[in-house]
Amino acid sequence: MLLVLTDVQFEDRPGWTKAMLRRVAKSFKVPDFMHPERTARDFGATPEFWFGTGKAGAKAHMDSHVQATVSVQISGRKRWRLMPLRQRDAPFLAMIYSDGQPYENDEGWQPLFEIVLEPGEGLFFPPGMIHETMNVGDVCASSVTFQFNYPYAARFYRRFFPRVRYTADIGESWVLIKEWARLGLHGDKKGKGEPYDQARQRADVGKHFAKLDKDGDGRLTEAELSFLDSPAINAIAWHDLDGDEAISLEEFREGFAYWSDVTSSAIKATPKEWRKFQLFGTIENLEDIPQGLAKKMRQAALAEERRLKAAKEQQSEL
Repeated sequence: MLLVLTDVQFEDRPGWTKAMLRRVAKSFKVPDFMHPERTARDFGATPEFWFGTGKAGAKAHMDSHVQATVSVQISGRKRWRLMPLRQRDAPFLAMIYSDGQPYENDEGWQPLFEIVLEPGEGLFFPPGMIHETMNVGDVCASSVTFQFNYPYAARFYRRFFPRVRYTADIGESWVLIKEWARLGLHGDKKGKGEPYDQARQRADVGKHFAKLDKDGDGRLTEAELSFLDSPAINAIAWHDLDGDEAISLEEFREGFAYWSDVTSSAIKATPKEWRKFQLFGTIENLEDIPQGLAKKMRQAALAEERRLKAAKEQQSEL
């Protein structure tokens, strides 16, 4: 048996009171390397306590939240098995990594990491990580998990953006990434994107960069990007390829064009009747797509992946 006492990020979540949250907050200290001045609030609002008997656990799944996660073992021992999200050959608008689904997907459940947490140990993992848990031994085990968004895993999102943009389960990140990639560049409110070369050559990219570069030194810093909704450190992490903690014009062009091209490709590869769901403003959350339609979307995307895989195999035989 597994019992979960979950967080209060949303007002309709049962189980928690503000007094209980304050008590939890007083019981832990955010490590210095995690920027407690920025993350303490996240830790105080997102605790999930897990209590389970021996052999209890969670089936393989991907969480839909966009923040990174840390899980701390309080008592007992817990085995974690994890697998990164896979590259999809077709874009998915329906969830494919809900509880237990990874066991049924064509690529199968192939965890790359296996870790047993002892009491007092913690595990950090990025968003989009498929994971399975099971308590080890016959004793009850307890643990607590937190999500934190400072910083967001922006470099992770940049590295694996094609996987992220083709996977509905992590679709809540798409609007964040759009903000980082565009740096407030006007237009494209629905997030359609455009082909790479076309995006690279846009004249307004250079003009926008010059407008943001207040001191004219050819580098965009945190101070110059403070107008963004999310902390500027996230947008810098998306664009900054040379590690100087700033954004050059070339990095902006490349980061913008990369986002634009992958986004445009995902939309074009989606059946026309469903492309509207790829655009911002059509639906608040992809999980809200009616169940019957979501099933149809998932089956169509899986069929397209199988067709593309068969075509590749046939081509390789020629």
